[in-house]
Amino acid sequence: MGKVKRILDKSVDFTTILILIVLVCVTFLQVIGRYIFQNPPAWTEELARYLAVWLTFLGAAMAFRSGNHLGIDFFTSMMPKGLQKVVSIVISLLLCSILAIFVWKGYNMADFVSRQLSPAMRISMKIPYAAIPVGSALMLFEVINNLYRTLLRREEV
Repeated sequence: MGKVKRILDKSVDFTTILILIVLVCVTFLQVIGRYIFQNPPAWTEELARYLAVWLTFLGAAMAFRSGNHLGIDFFTSMMPKGLQKVVSIVISLLLCSILAIFVWKGYNMADFVSRQLSPAMRISMKIPYAAIPVGSALMLFEVINNLYRTLLRREEV
């Protein structure tokens, strides 16, 4: 399991970095086209939007992996360690439920728009919409992995 997780983590990291590089280049091309040539390519804005959506979902999965997602720990930090662990488990189980719904409904949504083409690039809208189930599945995997580690962790008193 550890080897598969490392390969998956590196793949997500590489893909996210690649998407960020392409996003910066496409945005730069759009700015050059708009302000120097007075005629930006029509597809750059659309591609930048879709790349930003993918970047958001993959970045959220990376944040779940490292525990850097947004969280409010003001109240939980005042609780005893044992209760903190229980709250963490309950929150993880709630997140698993929500993310499983996102995977399911996101897949249905991507499938529903699969015949629709994007206006400028003429690609299937399934590609941008696939960010929802893919990113949610990656987040779900990370939450389950963190939950597993939390359950194995011994109490520190």
